[in-house]
Amino acid sequence: MKIRHQTRWKGLVDQGKTVRVHGGSGSKFVTNGAGLSDAEHRFGIQARLNQVDTDSVLKRHRLWSNHHCRAPTCSSAETLAHVLNHCTPNMVSIRQRHDDALEKIGTQIRTALTRDKSSAELRLNQTVPEYTGAALRLDIVSRDVAAKTVVIADLAITFEDQSSGARHSSLQLS
Repeated sequence: MKIRHQTRWKGLVDQGKTVRVHGGSGSKFVTNGAGLSDAEHRFGIQARLNQVDTDSVLKRHRLWSNHHCRAPTCSSAETLAHVLNHCTPNMVSIRQRHDDALEKIGTQIRTALTRDKSSAELRLNQTVPEYTGAALRLDIVSRDVAAKTVVIADLAITFEDQSSGARHSSLQLS
C-alpha cells in the first residue's frame, strides 16, 4: 500500500520533479546556504518545489482563474521557466542575471590567471579587436598571444524542468 502511494506521489508534477532533482551539486545551497541571503534561500527552496506563486501554480491550486502571464503584452502561460528565462517584458532582468553570473565567473578566471602568472588577456562581453567581420560580443575570450591560443566560451543561464534536460544542456556547452 505504501509503495503504491509513494509511486503515485512521485509521479505528480511537483513532487516527482522534486524527487528527481534533489541531491548533487545543484542542491548544495539547501544545506550550506552558499552565501545566499535569507530571501534568496527561501526563493531557492520554493522554486525547487515549484511553489513560487506564478499564475500557473495559483490556477493549479484553484486560487486563480487563469494561467496567463501578468505582463500586459505577454499571452504565454506564466510558469517559473517563462518568468525567469522567456518573458519579453522581463528581458532586462534576465540579461542582468546573465551579466552578473558572467562577472562572477570572470572574477574567478582573473584570479586564476593572476595566481598562475599567465600572460593571457581576458575579455568579457566584448568584441575581438583584430576581427573585422560582424561585431559579435563574445561572453568570455581568453587570449594568450605568446602561446598563440584563444579560448572562447558562451554562458547560458538555463532553466531545466527535468534533470535529463539539464544534463543535455551542460553537454552542449562543453
